[in-house]
Amino acid sequence: MYSTAGFGLAFNRDNIWTGVYDPENPGAATWKKWWGETNTTVDTNGFIKRASPVVKLFGTGEVECNEEAEGVTASREAEGVYRVIGSCGLKPEGWKVEIPQDINGNFLCFVNITTAEDCVLTVSVFRRRFDVETAMIIAGDPMDIPEGRWIDLRLEMPADSLFNQRISQEQGG
Repeated sequence: MYSTAGFGLAFNRDNIWTGVYDPENPGAATWKKWWGETNTTVDTNGFIKRASPVVKLFGTGEVECNEEAEGVTASREAEGVYRVIGSCGLKPEGWKVEIPQDINGNFLCFVNITTAEDCVLTVSVFRRRFDVETAMIIAGDPMDIPEGRWIDLRLEMPADSLFNQRISQEQGG
C-alpha cells in the first residue's frame, strides 16, 4: 500500500515533537511531544515528572539544581529546618513538592514550606505522628531529610536568573 503521509520533526531548545501529516492536509498533523532530560526529572521516589526548574534538597542543606534552577542555594539552619534562596518561591501551577516515600507509598516525613516576602523558602521537616483524635498524620518532632533521599522543589525563577540571562544572551537580547 502506498502512502503519501509525511513525517515531521519540530524542536526548540527544550522540546522535540514528531508528527505524521498528509501533504494534502498539513493542518491535520498528529504531533507527539518527546520527554527527555531537558524537560523532565526523576523525583525522590523514582518517578519521571515535568521539570522546570527543579532543585533536590538534601538533609545536609545542599541542593542539586537542574539547569533552569542554577544559582539557587540552600542551608541547613537547624535539625529539620532548611532555607532555600534564589527563587521566587514555589511554581504557581502544576506539582510543587515531592516528599520521599517508602515502598508502600507512605511519606517518610511531614513537610511544611513557607515563603517569606523576600521569596526565601523555609522548608521544615518533621517525623510523622498519628493524631488519634483527628485520625490524621501531623507534624511530630523535627528531623532531617532521610539519608540518601531528598525533597524535590519545583520553583518559579526570577527574570534575572542565571538560566534566563543565558537564554536572553543566546537570543541576542
